[in-house]
Parts: sequence; structure tokens; C-alpha cells
Amino acid sequence: MNKNNTKLNARALPSFIDYFNGIYGFAIGIKDIMNMIFKTDTGSNLTLDEILKNQQLLNEISGKLDGVNGSLNDLIAQGNLNTELSKEILKIANEQNQVLNDVNNKLNAINTMLHIYLPKITSMLNDVMKQNYALSLQIEYLSKQLQEISDKLDVINVNVLINSTLTEITPAYQRMKYVNEKFEDLTFATETTLKVKKNSSPADILDELTELTELAKSVTKNDVDGFEFYLNTFHDVMVGNNLFGRSALKTASELIAKENVKTSGSEVGNVYNFLIVLTALQAKAFLTLTTCRKLLGLADIDYTFIMNEHLDKEKEEFRVNILPTLSNTFSNPNYAKAKGSNEDAKIIVEAKPGYALVGFEMSNDSITVLKAYQAKLKQDYQVDKDSLSEIVYGDMDKLLCPDQSEQIYYTNNIAFPNEYVITKITFTKKMNSLRYEATANFYDSSTGDIDLNKTKVESSEAEYSTLSASTDGVYMPLGIISETFLTPINGFGIVVDENSKLVNLTCKSYLREVLLATDLSNKETKLIVPPIGFISNIVENGNLEGENLEPWKANNKNAYVDHTGGVNGTKALYVHKDGEFSQFIGDKLKSKTEYVIQYIVKGKASILLKDEKNGDCIYEDTNNGLEDFQTITKSFITGTDSSGVHLIFNSQNGDEAFGENFTISEIRLSEDLLSPELINSDAWVGSQGTWISGNSLTINSNVNGTFRQNLSLESYSTYSMNFNVNGFAKVTVRNSREVLFEKNYPQLSPKDISEKFTTAANNTGLYVELSRFTSGGAITFRDFSIK
Repeated sequence: MNKNNTKLNARALPSFIDYFNGIYGFAIGIKDIMNMIFKTDTGSNLTLDEILKNQQLLNEISGKLDGVNGSLNDLIAQGNLNTELSKEILKIANEQNQVLNDVNNKLNAINTMLHIYLPKITSMLNDVMKQNYALSLQIEYLSKQLQEISDKLDVINVNVLINSTLTEITPAYQRMKYVNEKFEDLTFATETTLKVKKNSSPADILDELTELTELAKSVTKNDVDGFEFYLNTFHDVMVGNNLFGRSALKTASELIAKENVKTSGSEVGNVYNFLIVLTALQAKAFLTLTTCRKLLGLADIDYTFIMNEHLDKEKEEFRVNILPTLSNTFSNPNYAKAKGSNEDAKIIVEAKPGYALVGFEMSNDSITVLKAYQAKLKQDYQVDKDSLSEIVYGDMDKLLCPDQSEQIYYTNNIAFPNEYVITKITFTKKMNSLRYEATANFYDSSTGDIDLNKTKVESSEAEYSTLSASTDGVYMPLGIISETFLTPINGFGIVVDENSKLVNLTCKSYLREVLLATDLSNKETKLIVPPIGFISNIVENGNLEGENLEPWKANNKNAYVDHTGGVNGTKALYVHKDGEFSQFIGDKLKSKTEYVIQYIVKGKASILLKDEKNGDCIYEDTNNGLEDFQTITKSFITGTDSSGVHLIFNSQNGDEAFGENFTISEIRLSEDLLSPELINSDAWVGSQGTWISGNSLTINSNVNGTFRQNLSLESYSTYSMNFNVNGFAKVTVRNSREVLFEKNYPQLSPKDISEKFTTAANNTGLYVELSRFTSGGAITFRDFSIK
């Protein structure tokens, strides 16, 4: 090496040379180092100056750095583990660690190259960190099952075989987890330091790599208590290559199957979940080990082969010895106490033609809604992610729960043959008896097609249970009611616990078939976890983290993105004084349709749905005064014309308010069941000075005219009344003895009205009367309805 061409600090030169030789002592010269790092042949033993003047060579090296970026981004986007992907992980790991070697080399010997390549090097280190972070997120999300098992060990009386398995695997798990996390921390610190000290001397920057190097020495230490020993021990316990011949997967499956370990998803999904956690942990550990060996310049070991061999044996253990013993039935693990209704109702949960039902979620925040997920299917029961959508249904508490009375539940467990997938479930509640009916269509697993002409229908009317509601209701399902990964179903039922007053929904999934058909590989399948929040949202929240507000519009400088902290990120919308955010949604709203609206707010937030054409508000929430972020869920009904509606977020009285994650989704209401439309447009009787045109009823100016129509209503029942009115109007529901409803409407412009009233014991002779409450101009009622 031509030392005269290096511009190193003389004071740091001796220690630097020792450090450099310790890492690169095996390298003959600059040609070998360049070839080792970049797989780029310089052609001959060029001097350092000659290499620096060789622009073509420098461009080639730069291109290889950029290439690693692209490979990493592709890998992280896939985010799943299998044999081919494992090879790619280690291939990229080698390239990444050659980049780490390049950091040491250039910071020691190439002061001028430091300024050329430092941005690319720091970018590479950043991508190393991103890769580890992506794996960490996967482990963090999926390792809840491991924590569940750990939490239950104190209360489960396990035998010596189970105890021995856990004793063997726990130290290895903890060691691997610690080393992986430590390596992440040091990689992040190194990458950050290189950015901060990019103009410092190479020797100063090398000092920052000392701790990373020390970790690498510890990880690669070859002894009976070394990191590689724990990696091998971990694998042996996973497949049962131990004293008692019992695998950790077997232990996990037995503990997960116990009744006191309650999570969403079936036993198949949860144990496969457990397998993913541990394979991801091992892959990350092999990546760490490979990186550390490269950093120290140690001889290459083909960890690709070793890791693939380990993972293949673990998958074989799961497929042959574990999977056949597991149940593919799932239910809801959580409940919420609710008072329902004694009214008749009917809800049809139906996927679009060619789609299947693949999961459910029950929300009970202010209003109770059921989200049903639907999707097209690919081959081997796999869900087409691009087609995934949701249907939102309201009033599920009124359907599933009685109101301080008894309710009968017909509970036959419906099961269809293989190759049939459920596409429709109909719930019918009549006289406080709940029945359900499921429809399934034939599915061709070789093509992914659903045959709309091959249908099977099964009902629940074989056996029943009865629940008596207390004053505060019964326990209904809450949260995710889905397989661990969204999957079509061929079984459905309601299970009732009369003693605990619990109502369960239960389904049978095809996840076992998916795993067997795809050889437990989800690179191509991209298994889908249940979504968080509403995916049918018509509000566009923008990219607040990237400070892209569109299509939100701020009216002035008092409305902006706050950086001090949100709920699902670091930023939220912020308003104070006269600040306001607005978003036009009128082109997405349907007329006379019910929607669920949800948002997360803090402070004195005010949320409006305002029609800018006439100034009317179809939704208004101005009573918030929250010290912390809170999710608000409510509903509203649109009028006949919502084309001018804007969603508005501002504050009350100019105080501070924060908001994010605004959601508006359509709700499908209960079907008409014994509660049809009670108003007959041809049955109105008008007095003098009134006239009728279609669904429009008009009382002329300064005339005390009336419209009247007799009603046939049931005792102790609640009815909905909807209409549009313009003028000084009055609406009354009564008979000769009592008034059930009466209200004045001083409307100077047309407005949609929604009201409710309840009948008593005496329901004979009832009628509805439309009139005026004061003198004035003409009054017009449109689309009058009572149900």
C-alpha cells in the first residue's frame, strides 16, 4: 500500500495501522480489498491514486452499492420467510457486511474516497438497520403467542417433559434475542455516528466502531457456550433432538390448545404463528452471525445451507407431527356486556358475487357494528389481497342481545363439505328467537373460482339455548373474530353459555389446507392478518408523517401538523384560535344512507359534517374536552342531497385540539322484518288548502291545513320517522286519548329530519298528522316515512 498517498492524522497512524491489520491482515493489497468488498476486479495491483483516478471503476463500485439498496428494499417489502428468501437474506447480508468492511477500509486509508462514498455507506448501514427492524416488527407482532405461553406457566401444571423442553429452549431464545437487539442498537449507533461525523478524520470515526467490533468478537467466539452453540441448541429443541425427544413445537401446541390460553385465531393459526416467530428469530440470528464474521474478516461459512437445513426440518416437524393434531376452529376471545332489543330484526351478511367471507370483527364503541371481510380467492384457498374489502353492519347488539328479557338462540353448528366456502350468513330475530342460515358455494381450489350455480344452504334450527338478560345485559362478542390470517371458512355457529350469559361466534377455517398446499411458505401467498381500523373509509387522511396534507385543506396558519405526538405515529392535525381543517367528501356520500364516523381526538375538538351550499350540518360533535387522545365512534344519516358536504375539524372557542385517523364508512342496516314501511303515499287525507304531488305534501300559505294518515302500530315498540321539511311545520303522532309524539320544525330551508317514538299499551286509533304551528308561508313535506 502506498502510504504517501493517504492523508491520515499522524498521531492516529500507529493505532490505526494495528486496527486495520487486525481486520484486513489477510489482504495482500488494495486490489484484493477492492475485489473482496465490491466483487470488482481492478485488473492489476493498482496504487490507491490510480484507483481514485479510474472513474469507470469508481462508477462500477458506486453502482454495486446502489444495487444492495434495491435488493434490500425488495426483501423488506416481501417481509416473509422461506427457503429462497433465506438464501437472499444471507446473500444480501454478505454484501452488506462487505460494505461494513469498506467503511473500515476507506476511513483508514482513503480520506478522499470518504467524501465520495460516505453518503452511500451510511445509506447501506441505514438499510441494514431497516432490515433488522422489519424482522423485529414481524417478531414483535407475532410473538404474543410466546408471551401468552410464558404468562401461563405459573398456573399450568406441566409434566417433566414439558418443563425440560422449556428449560432447554429458554436460555437459547434469550441469548439470541439479546444478541440480535444489541447488534441492532450498535448498527443504528454506527450509522448515526457516520452521518454526524462525515467530515471528521477516518481515525476518529473508526473509534466509533470499537463496540460493534467487540460484539462481533463475542458473537463469533468458538466455544461450548458461544452464540453458535445456542443457535444449534435452539434448533435441536425445536425438532425434538434432545434428551426426551420432545419438540418445543409440540409443547407450544399443547399449551396453546389449553382453554386458559385465549387468543383470536385457531390452534392451527396460533401454532403456525409460533413457528414463524421462532424461524424469524433464527434467520435474524444467522444474519447477525454472518455480519459479525464478515466484520472481523473471518473465513466464510455457508450459513445459507445451515439455516435452510434447520428451517426445513422445523417445518417438517410442524407439518408431519403437529399440524394433524390441531383444530382449525376459531372463536371470539373477548366480550362486551350489552343491552340489546326485543324488536324483530334481520341482518344479511353477504359477500359480493365471486367473493367469499374471510373474517369478522365486532366493534362496540358507542355504537355496535360488525365488519365482515370479503375477498376473491386464488388457488389453494389463498386470499387475493388486492380484492380484500369490508362490509359494515349496524345494530348487532340489538340482534344478538335481548333487552332485560329472555332470548332463544338456535345453535346448530353448520359445517359444509370441503371445497365449499361460506358466502352468506342470514340472521333472523323474531319474537326474541334468533336463527341463522349459512349459504356456501362450490370452490375450485385448482383455479380459485367460486361457482355461483353450485350452492348449499344449512340452517341452525336443530337445537337451542336460552339466555335471560340481567338489568345490564348479556355478554356479546367483541374484537377480531377471524383466523390468525384471513382465510375462507366452511363452518359457522353460535355458541351460548347460559350460566355465564356469553354469546360466542365460531367458525371453521381452511388455513390448514393453505399451509399444506403452499408448503408453509408465504412468500407467494403473503398471508394477510386482519386489518386495523376501517378499510372502506371514504376520508383520505393524507400522509401526516410525511407532512402531505392532501386532500385536507388548512384555512390559515392556526391549522397545521403537530409534531409533539399522535396515536399511530408522531404527528396529528392541530388547530387553535380560528384554525380549521376541511375535506370535501360530498361526492362520496350516498343519499339517505347511514354511516359510522370515527376519529381520534384530544382537547376541545369540534367535528362537523357541513353542507357548504346551504350551511346545514348533518353531523355535529362539539362537546369534547379530552385530556388524552380518545377514539370517538358515532353514526349519522345523510339527507336527500349531500353533494356539498365537507368534513370539518376545528376547536371549541378557539382552544387547542388535536385530531387524526378520521373514518367514515357506510353501514348496512337491518333488513325489513315485520316492520315494513307504514306510510302509504296514496292514503294521505288532506284538508282544504293542501295538495299532493308524488311524495311531496304541501300546505298553502296562511292556511291551517293538515294531512292525516291512520297508523297500525304494535304495543311497546319503537318506530323511526324520517322526512324532509321546509316551513313552520308541526308533526304529531297520537290517538284520541294520548299524544305519543309532537314537535315543531321552524325550517326556513329544506332539512332532513330523523326522529323516534315508542308506543304504549293502548295502540288503537293512532294516526300521524302534519300541520303548521304558526301562520306564514307554504309548508312542504317530502318522503315521509315511518318504520
